[in-house]
Amino acid sequence: MNLKKTLSIAVTAAGALTVLALPALADTTIYGSARVVTSWNSIPTTGTDHQSDFDLRLQPNSRLGFNFANGDISGKVEYGATPNLRLLYGTYKFGAGKVTVGQDHNSYYFTSAQTSIDDNVNNNFGALWDGRVPQIRVNLNNGLYFAAIQPAVGPATASAKITIPKLNVGYAGKAGTVGFGAGVVGQTYKNQAINEDILSYMGYANATVGAGPMTIKANLGYGQNTGDMGFTSNVANSNKYVAASKKDTTTLEGYVQLTVKASDVLGLNAGVGYAINSNDSYTKDDTRMLVFVNAPITVAKGFSITPEVAMIDELDMQSGAKGAKTYYAGAKWQMDF
Repeated sequence: MNLKKTLSIAVTAAGALTVLALPALADTTIYGSARVVTSWNSIPTTGTDHQSDFDLRLQPNSRLGFNFANGDISGKVEYGATPNLRLLYGTYKFGAGKVTVGQDHNSYYFTSAQTSIDDNVNNNFGALWDGRVPQIRVNLNNGLYFAAIQPAVGPATASAKITIPKLNVGYAGKAGTVGFGAGVVGQTYKNQAINEDILSYMGYANATVGAGPMTIKANLGYGQNTGDMGFTSNVANSNKYVAASKKDTTTLEGYVQLTVKASDVLGLNAGVGYAINSNDSYTKDDTRMLVFVNAPITVAKGFSITPEVAMIDELDMQSGAKGAKTYYAGAKWQMDF
């Protein structure tokens, strides 16, 4: 066992022991989620060839966490299976809203029900994923929110000068069975290696519409150099500023999902996601698509099995080559406790 892993386990154990000593000071609850994937995956190798393999393993997003409450102050600590720190934040409630300080999901992250690829939830295909990152966020009771977020820097080789954090302002509201949200997020830094200021921004909008047993979710984001402020792409650097040609990259990504609750035991989710990265220096626009269908089965409270089939099609690559297809067919087994 290497030193880094030993220290990580020691820190996790120390945190758990600390939590066990806290109930006298605050209300504390412990929760966990064990997730195992069983899936046949057809992965492209060379050309049109594929290699099919069976996959059975503990998903890395299995977790153990602790919730705290003490008057107007509450908090959460959550570790993944690696172990890795997923969440660590505190929240203070005041008259007009609440302030959150720590590492959390960002407000524009809008997930689907996709379970393949370790609960990918449309990351890289419309969910607007840029990680769980340190931030200071204010959520007002009227739906407005503001956040100062740890900035990300694009190419690892860049000599970056950062003067302000990544900034986000948005609104989340609800009218009857319709939920909706919109906002903007942006960041800038100076790439001193090429003496250029790299501006990144994204505008986004989402909606959830319920009608009886059916729910439709949709999410859309459009921006510039989104990879330089941490938003992921299925192809490395295809959504980032191109230093060699000094060209900005624009990105459009989104997804639509239909959910049907057939009964208290059985549900159905079907979704399609799409993303396109455009740059004047690319031979072709980089495009990709994800399609999935799954049927969550509730075996008992806290125990679910979700069969799913999914396909990723890389469509066109920035080099001009045709992209490959990847197929998944299997099930996620999940125990929440």
